[in-house]
Amino acid sequence: VLIFSLDRAIREFWLFGGTLREWAILHAQAEFAARVAWASYLAVLIGTTWWALRSRRNTTVVYQITPAELESLLPAIFERLGFELQRRGARWFWSAIGEASSFGTPSSVPARDEARSEWISVDGSEFMRVAVISWSRGDSPVRQDVEAELHHSLAHIRIPPGPIGVWFLTGTTVIFMATALLLGVIFFGAGR
Repeated sequence: VLIFSLDRAIREFWLFGGTLREWAILHAQAEFAARVAWASYLAVLIGTTWWALRSRRNTTVVYQITPAELESLLPAIFERLGFELQRRGARWFWSAIGEASSFGTPSSVPARDEARSEWISVDGSEFMRVAVISWSRGDSPVRQDVEAELHHSLAHIRIPPGPIGVWFLTGTTVIFMATALLLGVIFFGAGR
C-alpha cells in the first residue's frame, strides 16, 4: 500500500479501477521513486526472510506439548540412543553411556570443556502448549536421531488440544474470510 501510494498513476488505477493490461502498462511506466521503493521492499523482504530462517536453524519446535512434558521424555530418548543426559541449570548436556562422566558438579567442570560440550535447553509456553528445543549446534549429529525418537515417542501419546487452539482457529478463519472478501471487492471492482 505504501509503495502504491508513492506512484500517482498506480494509486489512481487502484482507486478508480482498470484492466490488468492497464495495470501492467502502469507498472512499466512507474516513476523512479516507485522502482526504488519496490527494490528496497524486495531487498528487505528477502533479507528478513533469510535472517528469520537462519536464526531458527538451531531450534526445534514441538507443538501441543508443554516444556515440562517434553523434559520428562528427554532422558528416556537419550538413553535409547546410548547417551546419558545430565541437567545443569537450564541446559541439558549428554555423553555416551559407558564413557567416564565428565559432568560432575558445575563448578568442577572447566569452562573450556563446557564450551566444547553440546547441550540443549527447553523453553516454551505451558498455556500455549508449545515447547522449543534450542541446540548448541544446529548441525549436531545427535539432533536428527533425537528428533526421530521424539517423533516416535509422541506418536503413541494422546495429547489434548491446547485451550487457545480453538480461538486461534476461529481468528484465522475470520481473517481469511475478510481478506478473501476484500480481494474480491478489489478484483471485481464492486462499488463502482
